[in-house]
Amino acid sequence: RKESKLNEVTLDLKAGPFPVTFRDEGGHLEGGMLQQDPQFGMSHEEGVIAAMTGLGEADFDLSVPIETLSTGRAKMIVPLKSLDAIRRVQPQFAALSQYSRKTDGNTGPYFVTRETVSRSARVHARNLIPSGEDPVTGSAGGCCAAWMVKHGWAQSDESLIIEQGLEIMRPGTMKVRAKMTAEADRLAVLRDR
Repeated sequence: RKESKLNEVTLDLKAGPFPVTFRDEGGHLEGGMLQQDPQFGMSHEEGVIAAMTGLGEADFDLSVPIETLSTGRAKMIVPLKSLDAIRRVQPQFAALSQYSRKTDGNTGPYFVTRETVSRSARVHARNLIPSGEDPVTGSAGGCCAAWMVKHGWAQSDESLIIEQGLEIMRPGTMKVRAKMTAEADRLAVLRDR
């Protein structure tokens, strides 16, 4: 059997072409991609989101905004105070989809909290999509990295880990980073894994 030396592929997605590079990291293969520069959209009220998710307004981390942004696919980043809150999310999928279509067209909420299961993770996340819940979501991870840098949850160009999928018994992690550039405080999102 001949070993392949392929170390880059280009994904042809709705948001455009995304080159993905691969490298061997101590016997396991890691892939990385550069996402589009983030486009920040509208902010959302916690009361509106609470009514569609079974949460109380006290569950939200009000030190940072609930905000839509896109690095190719728009996500609504929803910061929560705790693991307990993120585990209690009971989505009303029809209401969330209708709200997204009526507001800024985001693809649903990406819940994040700084309380994590693993000490190596910076945030714990859940990604709700119209068909249910996605275990690990690269496009949302890129949005989250840019949002974290903008709002002080991470430093520019800092590599960090997002844990996701534990609530649906499909755990995974992503290593992400976003870099603020001098050009009008532009953010670039670099997903390492």
